[in-house]
Amino acid sequence: MNDVFIAFEIDEYGCGQLKSELPLDLTAAETEYIKSLVPRAASGMLELLDPNTGEVVFTYTPTLVL
Repeated sequence: MNDVFIAFEIDEYGCGQLKSELPLDLTAAETEYIKSLVPRAASGMLELLDPNTGEVVFTYTPTLVL
């Protein structure tokens, strides 16, 4: 059974948390890969890096909604 949500947290004044719903049809291996991604805050963006290659595999630009 897969987790429904995954959260990445950034600390040291990059602050915040990205919580995302995962598709229900992900395999266990895909879920583990997503959990292994390394978050990095840079220039107002959140990047998720592959832990083995250091390659950016996802970029997210947060928007504050009031």
